[in-house]
Amino acid sequence: MKTMAIRLEDETAALLSVVAQLEGSSIIAVIREAIDAHLERKASAGELADRAKAALDDIDRDASQRKAAIEVMIGKVAPASPPAKRGRSKNAEAESAEQTLGFAPSTTNSRRRGQGR
Repeated sequence: MKTMAIRLEDETAALLSVVAQLEGSSIIAVIREAIDAHLERKASAGELADRAKAALDDIDRDASQRKAAIEVMIGKVAPASPPAKRGRSKNAEAESAEQTLGFAPSTTNSRRRGQGR
């Protein structure tokens, strides 16, 4: 639940307090009921539907423009590389080690060759 603070005119706050007292309710409950009723009226009247659609269109247009800008930037910075494979094969591990070390490490176990401890 989100906490929000509101400022009310003194007269409005006094009337709100009286309404809550007469209904045997809390000021918070009266405020929540009023907000819920207001939002329900707005939604059922369809007043906001066109604005909501326009907002979604703006979001989609902005996202498309940002995506295109990022694609241009990526294209200028580095060439596209193929997607990485999930998991590594022994050949891929050997190639990676060769690139890192500058030579191909032996693939045989040193203990098998009699060089173990």
